[in-house]
Amino acid sequence: MDTTPAPQSLLTDLARLHLRATASPLPADPAVMGWQMQTAAVTSLATRLLHALAAVDPQQAAALADWYAGPFGEGPDLTDGVDWLDRHVARPAGASIDQWIDDARQQAAQAAARTARALTPNEHDSAWHAIEGTVGDPDADPGTVLNAVLAALRIQAPTAADEQAASPRRRAA
Repeated sequence: MDTTPAPQSLLTDLARLHLRATASPLPADPAVMGWQMQTAAVTSLATRLLHALAAVDPQQAAALADWYAGPFGEGPDLTDGVDWLDRHVARPAGASIDQWIDDARQQAAQAAARTARALTPNEHDSAWHAIEGTVGDPDADPGTVLNAVLAALRIQAPTAADEQAASPRRRAA
């Protein structure tokens, strides 16, 4: 097997991405978890395919690794990927790449419209009690109540620096 820098570097990057996608703790959000598992599956497949290709055609493996690095070393040109899919996958299958793109956009819009995640009964109960515990407290301003709820749900609030960076006034400046 060829272990020239480009294929070996890409194999290493793919293997590390695969391991990161499968490492615990895994995301609680089912949609994020689904995408993370897709990443794990695809990186595993890509790693195995590149490894096999390097064993039989080192030059082609190096060319593939160079393509993946992209023209500026910042990754592949993703718009080129659509053209390649159209030429080598959609058309030979008798499909329309434009229809596939429309389907993908529709699925993305449907996914974005769904509730990210419903609270479990235990989470709802914890949040309820956190709010209830702050009622009547002289320091029970909205921030205190919000922080109590987030703490009860084990959700970390953004830092002051994160809030400042996301501030509409800061973005406009």
